[in-house]
Formats: sequence, C-alpha cells, structure tokens
Amino acid sequence: ALVANANPLLQAGLKRIESSEGLLVQAGLKPNPELEIGAEEVSGDASGFRDSEINIILSQEFELWGKRGARKKLAMSEAESTRLGVMFAYYDIYALTVERFFDVAHVQKQVELSLEASVIALSISETAKIRVNKGAALQSEFLLSDIELMRTELNLSQAESDLQSAKERLSSLWNKTETNFSVQQA
Repeated sequence: ALVANANPLLQAGLKRIESSEGLLVQAGLKPNPELEIGAEEVSGDASGFRDSEINIILSQEFELWGKRGARKKLAMSEAESTRLGVMFAYYDIYALTVERFFDVAHVQKQVELSLEASVIALSISETAKIRVNKGAALQSEFLLSDIELMRTELNLSQAESDLQSAKERLSSLWNKTETNFSVQQA
C-alpha cells in the first residue's frame, strides 16, 4: 500500500486511465457545433469600414455511416490498452516490492544468525581464556577462539550494513529512505 500510494509511475498511470475514460465518454457524444467569423477588407480608417465584409458561419457536422460508433470503438480499445499498460507497470512494481521485501527478510535473518554466532564465539573465547589461565589448554586454543570471535563480529557488522542497504532499497519504492522498520513473516 505504501508503494502504490507514493509511486509516481502508478499515480501517473491512474491519471492516464482516468483521461482515457474521459476520452471514451467524449467519443460517444455528437460533435460540437462550430462558429466561424471572418472579416475582409477591414482598414483602420472608419470610412473604409463600410466597405468591409464580415462573414459569420455556424455549422454542425452530421456523422453518417457509423462514424461515431467507430470512434467509440477506437476510444474503447485505447482505454483498454492504457489500462493494460498501467496494470503491467503495477505488476512490475509489485514484483520489485516483493523482491526487495524478501531481501530485507533474508538479511534480517542473517543478522539474527550472525548475532547468535557472535554470542557463541564470545562464550567459547571466554571459556578458552579461563582454561588457558588454569593451565588446562594451550594459548593457541585461546588465540583461535579469539580469531573466530573477530570473524563472527565482522560477519555481524557486514550483515547489519547489508540490512541497512536492503531497507533503504525497499523504502525508496515509497519515496522515503527510512530504515527504522522490520519485516515480519508469518
């Protein structure tokens, strides 16, 4: 709903549909009468004005042989074409929105898993440090666990950065750059 209400392409498409429906109504109406006024031999001299000719013509076009029906059918096909074009644009934007939504959901899950991995790595590092201090393990065990902790923290940082980018890409579809939201999956 956010994307549909704020996307300028969809809003312009709705206006094009409205316009084509107005043209459809206009196509079913009789042509307007025409008034034509013409003046010949008019000069700026007041005495010359008497020699001027002024023509006033009022005309009305009569449509024969189904011309109005053909015009209406053409307008109907143009309105349908416009409607279908807008629907294709709507579906393209819908598909893009769904894709970006699931990108955010996927990266959110990566952040959760990276956070859990960091907590586990921290616990292992602290345990290794205690074991080394008590002489039950070699210093290399602590160093390896510390390296793993740094690796998981880097993964978490990268996942958080990816989440920020994914949220910005999603919210750009409704012309915002907000990132203070999360997506929920059932």
